[in-house]
Amino acid sequence: MKHRLFFLLIILFALQSLWAQSENEMGLAALLTMAGEKNRDIALAKLNQQKALYLVKTSYSSLYPSISLSSAYSRMKGKTTGYVNIEGIDFETESTYYNNNYSYGLNLNQWLFLPQDISDIMTIARSDTTIANLAQQQSMETAYYNIITSYFNYLKLKSLYNVALEEVSVTEDDMKRSQKMFDLGLLDKSTLLSARISYETSQYNSIQAENDMIQAKWQLCNLAGLDPARDYHISDDGIVFALQDMDFSRQAEYAKRHNLGFLLQQQQGERAEKTFRQAKHEYLPDLSISARAGYSDNELPIRDYAISGGVSLSFSLFEGFRTRYNVAMEKINMRQAVIETEKAKDDLVYTVKQLLLQIKALRDLLHLSQSTEEKAEQDLKLAKARFEAGLGIFLEVDDARVTYIKARSDRFSAFYNLKAAYANLLLLRGDLLDHVRGIAAP
Repeated sequence: MKHRLFFLLIILFALQSLWAQSENEMGLAALLTMAGEKNRDIALAKLNQQKALYLVKTSYSSLYPSISLSSAYSRMKGKTTGYVNIEGIDFETESTYYNNNYSYGLNLNQWLFLPQDISDIMTIARSDTTIANLAQQQSMETAYYNIITSYFNYLKLKSLYNVALEEVSVTEDDMKRSQKMFDLGLLDKSTLLSARISYETSQYNSIQAENDMIQAKWQLCNLAGLDPARDYHISDDGIVFALQDMDFSRQAEYAKRHNLGFLLQQQQGERAEKTFRQAKHEYLPDLSISARAGYSDNELPIRDYAISGGVSLSFSLFEGFRTRYNVAMEKINMRQAVIETEKAKDDLVYTVKQLLLQIKALRDLLHLSQSTEEKAEQDLKLAKARFEAGLGIFLEVDDARVTYIKARSDRFSAFYNLKAAYANLLLLRGDLLDHVRGIAAP
């Protein structure tokens, strides 16, 4: 009975460990899903979009009339004097009186816009809506891109750390083997010292690789909104962002139509043009209508009911050249927007070209590093065989191992750098958010 209970406890403990491990298991899909809920940049982007939408509604509200209700109360104190004749003698009299006045009114005021004014207000409001949506999407896209690149960087550093640990294990075995051979008089002291130096160097390299990996993990957890102190297991879930079409012309044209940053700059340029046109309308006179319905009452037997209406036309004669300066400033803003749009287009095309060249170079580097790793592995086996047969020296083995480790590290670096470069290309194309929505859970 005791053995059965002990066996059951072992099973429960194992199940609990597996459940805890699965809960802390994090791939890219889980990280992106978590970031959608906890990343601060994404949360700020959503709030900024909501705020911008209310600013747009405020612009629309200027088209509607303003209606107000007013009331007033006043109390008047007065004195009256007079004369009273009593038995032929005039006496001066004085009396004090109070009068309470009440008044209520309903007021309406409406600016009369020209058709062009209404069009400008509505088009600027629509531009603001589009700009707010694009800015929100761009902020979210940048936040997700930072998470993706940080994720691939962590996996790269984790792979390099594993290579460093393997190097520590191998050099430790070599050092122990060298120590035994030295004790038997089969190895000189110089070779033993070389083995010890290789082992100590590999230990130092593993410590540095571990520190780099831990820092990358903390950065990734912070971007995803996770607790860095919690022991999450970040794994490679095999998600690839590769694109087959590497034609520069097609990629550049697609990026100019869909890149969020460039579309945002275009919208800002169009808004600057509309704002300049609206500023010129300040030279025109202002026309408004007003209406009032009122009622007043006091303690005297007088009541007043009144309904009034009117049209107001005002034309600014001089305001310190404010309108002139404002129009000139908006004209400069419009010209700046045109230049910035052209510059953004040139920068986008240049970046796409540079990134495509980088992807090609990383592809070639990955292929080369794979071939180099295979050759370095064979050279290392040959150097070990020569050393064990007494035909070579330990320095040859050490050099071959360094070359093999560097080839493996280069392969891992090229592999994950290529994944990050593909994600960067999707960012330039404006497709990254669509891919994220396809990866992350809703």
